[in-house]
Amino acid sequence: MEVLLYTTAPEGIAARARTVLQASVPGRIIEVYRTINDLSMRLRGTKDMVIVILLIGNREDFLDLLAIRHLFRNIRIIVVVPDTKHETIAMAHRLRPRYLTYIDGNFLGLSAVVNKMSEGYSQP
Repeated sequence: MEVLLYTTAPEGIAARARTVLQASVPGRIIEVYRTINDLSMRLRGTKDMVIVILLIGNREDFLDLLAIRHLFRNIRIIVVVPDTKHETIAMAHRLRPRYLTYIDGNFLGLSAVVNKMSEGYSQP
């Protein structure tokens, strides 16, 4: 099982999310992607169990992610949105996440969900 983190959020928020994720799946490497192109290339042809956490910084990120949403088919995704606006939440649901949370939270729910998703998958 692989855990990928896509983020364009400020470094402090991204670092906090990565720390929480690393604690959720100790011993696994969290791959971090900061561009849509890099994430797209990584996802093409993925056959392994993958969890992708999308830490979305702004509306432009949403539009970019919606453009590649076909790559998320059969991949477990978690979306972390930048605000609680109705439009933002609606856009997030178009990505069909397994879990949705907010960027200003403490990420404890994120940790629990990633931990649960990774149960039963042995390390490579």
